Amino acid sequence: MVVQAVLRHDETVTKENVQQVIDFLQYEVAVREAVSPVIAENSQAQMEELIRRHLPASQTMRKRDLARKTNYQRLGIEIFERAIRNMIKNQEITEKTEGKSVLLTRASFKDDEPPVDSGTSEVGIGDVVTPSEGSPISQNPIENAPSEGDVENCLHFVPESCPSKEMIM
Repeated sequence: MVVQAVLRHDETVTKENVQQVIDFLQYEVAVREAVSPVIAENSQAQMEELIRRHLPASQTMRKRDLARKTNYQRLGIEIFERAIRNMIKNQEITEKTEGKSVLLTRASFKDDEPPVDSGTSEVGIGDVVTPSEGSPISQNPIENAPSEGDVENCLHFVPESCPSKEMIM
């Protein structure tokens, strides 16, 4: 946030700076998820994980489209078919024929089962950083962003404008 504020020639970290940094970090997480390798013991387990990644819970997709998204040629059509059958047997996905198309629907999560972590979650700044007692820095800088002219709850870059040197980051 400090770097973003400096690049924008701001003297304080504003609500807009915080939101831009959050947006950038969420983008970075999405990119890392997209390019993360599938770690599995064998080719069937690898294909099952690819199917889970490309067919989100409670969504429906044509079998042909799913095969293409998982790049089934790399592991083979037999591995793809076996993974589909195994997931149907374990009730992870359901199969429905509609004309010539085969539709696959991924089951939604049950209340007693925790959802698989997709890697993205929302964490408030106050959940990560808690200021020390007596600190003038707000616990939730997004909600308590200062209005124009009110720089009391901001992080300053110029030491003379801060009440104490502990506030300078």
